[in-house]
Amino acid sequence: EQEESEAAAFNAAELAAAQSALEARQEEAEHIARAQAKERAELAEQVRLRVAAESLLEEQRMQLAALWRHREEAAVECAAEEARQEESNRRACALREEDAAADELRRRKEDDEAWKRQVAAARAQRQAQAAEEAAAEEARLEQVRWREEAVRCLDEQEAEAIARAQVEAQVMAARLAATQTEQLLAV
Repeated sequence: EQEESEAAAFNAAELAAAQSALEARQEEAEHIARAQAKERAELAEQVRLRVAAESLLEEQRMQLAALWRHREEAAVECAAEEARQEESNRRACALREEDAAADELRRRKEDDEAWKRQVAAARAQRQAQAAEEAAAEEARLEQVRWREEAVRCLDEQEAEAIARAQVEAQVMAARLAATQTEQLLAV
């Protein structure tokens, strides 16, 4: 009985030791499991953070690309606007030059027309003066002829008639000269 009691006590002690060892291993396993779970959670958090960082980086990359694209578009638009402004300035300068040329041409034309009018007026004046001189010479010659005719005429009545005819001839010559002068001036 004592041996059995000792054996039972020994078995109980071994069982207690085994149970203690089992409990220790269970605690260690639980600790390891908790550590692994923590590691997995940390790894999952790292993965999430890395995915979020990559997503943010991609978003920033897209924003930067959009910013560069907008900048390039703005540069192109600015260059186009400068080209349009240069073209507008060139057209304005060309229009000013055309206006200046047209003004110069108009001024020259007006000067030319004024000169032509002056030449025509001088020519008409010379022609009128020549016509007047020719009419005066014709009247003088006519007077000479009538005077000679009057001298040759012995009859006083014929002389008077000749004198009247002479006056009429002078009047007609003066009218003819005036008519020619008016016609030349009208031309």
